Amino acid sequence: MEKRSTFSRPSETKKHLSWENIFPGAGNKYEEIARSLARNIPTLTPVELFVAVLRRATFRNWEIAQKLFITEKTVENHCNNIRRKLGLGREQNLTIYLFAIQVS
Repeated sequence: MEKRSTFSRPSETKKHLSWENIFPGAGNKYEEIARSLARNIPTLTPVELFVAVLRRATFRNWEIAQKLFITEKTVENHCNNIRRKLGLGREQNLTIYLFAIQVS
């Protein structure tokens, strides 16, 4: 059986990648978190930053995949890249680490 993707075209990810599109009316709250994470982890790509913010907000991988129009496996790959950039092992909880970063 062929695996289905959660998006119809790869360009949809970049097209819809804004906090206002993902959370109408609540985008500013997430933008503030994104700015803080970007200051603390400047090596994150834009998509990794979106994934990190959503993980910090305790979204599950499948929920992040739906919001960003990517597959769940792609979310897992982004989480692994974020862990690597932070020097975290696979057994360390990414969400708890992201919560420890102060939002200003």
